[in-house]
Amino acid sequence: MKIMDKIAATLSRRPTSVEGSTVLLMRDWVACWRLTLTKAFVAGGCLLAIAALAPTESRAQSNSGAAATPPVFAVATIKPSKPGDTGSSLLRDASSRFIAENATLRMLITYAYNIQNHQLLGGPGWANSEAFDVVGKPDGHPGLDEFRQMIQSLLADRFQLKLHRDTRDLPIYGLVVGKNGPKLSRWEDSPGPMVKAQRGKLTCQKVSTAILAKALTRRLDRTVADQTGLTGDYDFTLEWTPDETQGPRPTEIDDRQPGTTSELGPSIFTAIQEQLGLKLVAGTGPVEVLIIESAERPSAN
Repeated sequence: MKIMDKIAATLSRRPTSVEGSTVLLMRDWVACWRLTLTKAFVAGGCLLAIAALAPTESRAQSNSGAAATPPVFAVATIKPSKPGDTGSSLLRDASSRFIAENATLRMLITYAYNIQNHQLLGGPGWANSEAFDVVGKPDGHPGLDEFRQMIQSLLADRFQLKLHRDTRDLPIYGLVVGKNGPKLSRWEDSPGPMVKAQRGKLTCQKVSTAILAKALTRRLDRTVADQTGLTGDYDFTLEWTPDETQGPRPTEIDDRQPGTTSELGPSIFTAIQEQLGLKLVAGTGPVEVLIIESAERPSAN
């Protein structure tokens, strides 16, 4: 403070003609700094406090940018399915519980990440053959995205599952318009969009061809790319004779009875042409995939 006092005393003299406005400006500057330093010392070293807080603020900003902890189920159980169990199911019940019965790790992964079987590559042999019963109970009623993240966390924790994403050129189908044009009824006033999937049947209301392509992807276990160029929404029903690879999927309805007329209908490829005026063309294209790096049999409850 003595140095500032001397400077202030020097500048307190009446300015000469040579000094002019420069001295006045310096005098104001010194007065400002003197007041600032005085307040700092009175505050008990607040300048040091500010300097000490700076790294803390930086750390806080860094922490706020860190990835959030993935959501998890409040309670979860996993146990091997009983030998001889047939049929599989994966669902979210009315209380938001995740219930999987007789489900393989591959089925659990495709459900958790909302992908199709052909989009999952790699993994140990038992991931396709050994089945498990899983129950996960969340706190409250999470949204669908958070619900799937909880299943992903469960798989990472109990199966030690490690995955990474990639894009591969794989076989696909292109959905195109047939040579005689589409046979689709324009949507008018039905509720939707809605796709009711049954074994060998799709009932669609207010559905675009892009949504149809996704529904066909699920039935054929091969990516179907919408290449029709059609816009708008449509109402239609598609019926065909399914083979063993075309459902029912664990999350879909099977209310068709063997021996009914619908079981004697055309293949899905013929049905698409005859009933919708569209066509599936085989080809290759980029497909997003998940690759299993490693997995272990689940730990005990």
